[in-house]
Amino acid sequence: MDEPRDIRITLNGVFEKLPTSDGKGVEVTITQKSDPAYWLLTDENTHHSTPNMDIYRENCYICRDPEFAQMGLPLCKPCEACKIGHVAADDTVCDECGADAQELYYRAREAECKANGHTWKTIPEHTLNITRQETTALTDKWVTAPEVQPAVTYCTNCGFSQND
Repeated sequence: MDEPRDIRITLNGVFEKLPTSDGKGVEVTITQKSDPAYWLLTDENTHHSTPNMDIYRENCYICRDPEFAQMGLPLCKPCEACKIGHVAADDTVCDECGADAQELYYRAREAECKANGHTWKTIPEHTLNITRQETTALTDKWVTAPEVQPAVTYCTNCGFSQND
């Protein structure tokens, strides 16, 4: 593991390079008071997340920015497949082994449903007429057009779908 990082947080609304013990610094965006999420930094009832320094990655903006943890946002986690890799909080793929956490979850859920005797049904690809609002600078109208919907496989007992 890398040596501890010397990080300070100031809320002065500028992009700063915070000092680290290696002298390189860590770039973070310092939140401004006008930011809609600013209250998460100052609210005493906000649950603060605890970063896992065993999987810290210098090239990950979530690992580098202490405000993610301070606001109680989801943080990066270790890979469940290889146990040593890094899965960014906004991704599902391990940087180390390439395993997809979402795919692993779907497989485990499907296996659980099948082990419990649940039945599965597939709705084949189909077309629906979808109505959407189209807004431009000059017009605001509703348009209905056919859209192809992908096939959906789901558990008829618990409703779990691989397409969620």
